[in-house]
Amino acid sequence: MVNAINNVNEDNGDKDFVKVRVSEENVNNFHYLYAMVDSGNRACSLISERAFMKIFKDHSLLPTPQNVKSLNGAGDGHALTPIGRPKELLDMWFYNPNPSEKRTLRVKIRPLVVKNLHLPFLLSYKDLKALGATVHFKTDILELPYPGQKPLQIPMRSNLIRNTSV
Repeated sequence: MVNAINNVNEDNGDKDFVKVRVSEENVNNFHYLYAMVDSGNRACSLISERAFMKIFKDHSLLPTPQNVKSLNGAGDGHALTPIGRPKELLDMWFYNPNPSEKRTLRVKIRPLVVKNLHLPFLLSYKDLKALGATVHFKTDILELPYPGQKPLQIPMRSNLIRNTSV
């Protein structure tokens, strides 16, 4: 007996973004952005130069690590230009937008700043794995372990707003 799934293409909404709150480490100037849960990105998390310039007061960069000096986006001709990493860490808060869920989870990350990245932020597989994240593709939920409690579940959404400002 063989079970077949005939409705693979039924869901045409690519829900692979989570809304997060970000700031330069220990700075109370917050921004909200949609971060793409980029499970195909094995290199590192990426932030657009535009988002970096808005979030960080000091635009100083550390050198680009040797292993990520050359990056390619999806498809041919989509070379990305890494320009360095922020000197300060990025505070990123994950949360569920449901008002009954009061918990947030703050992580510190040092993404790679990319000159010609058209999305504000790409959260890499490597960082998702380090966080212990589980991506539920069937229900479009990003699940993050929460110390001493049930995991924090964050609904993913499609990028309905193109070129979202930071």
